[in-house]
Amino acid sequence: MKLLVVTISDRTKLTPILDKFYERGIKGATVIDSHGMGHLIADHFPFFSRFAEIGDPQSDLNYTIFSVIKDEGLVDRAIKTIEEEVGDLEEENSGLAFVLPIDYVKGFPKQD
Repeated sequence: MKLLVVTISDRTKLTPILDKFYERGIKGATVIDSHGMGHLIADHFPFFSRFAEIGDPQSDLNYTIFSVIKDEGLVDRAIKTIEEEVGDLEEENSGLAFVLPIDYVKGFPKQD
C-alpha cells in the first residue's frame, strides 16, 4: 500500500485530476489548501513581501492531494493522470508528486 502526495498550483486542474482518478480506479483522496514557504515567510523578509502583494491574493494557494493506493499499478496510473493535466512534473512550477510506503492502515475502505 502507498500514500501518494501531490501538490498542484493550478486550481483549474484539480477537478479534472480527481475526476480522472475516479474513472481510473482511484476512488478516494483528501484535498487540502496549502501555501508555499515563500508566501508564508514574506512578512519576515521585506524584499519578498513586495512580491507577495502583487496580483491575485489566491495566487499563492496550492492544493495538496493525499491518496492511499492499494494497487501499485494504480500509482503509475495516477502519476500519468496528473501529468496529462499539469504537464511533465519535471518542469518548473508544474507540480510535485511523491509516494511513501504505508506499513499500517486501519479504516481503509474496501476497494473493488
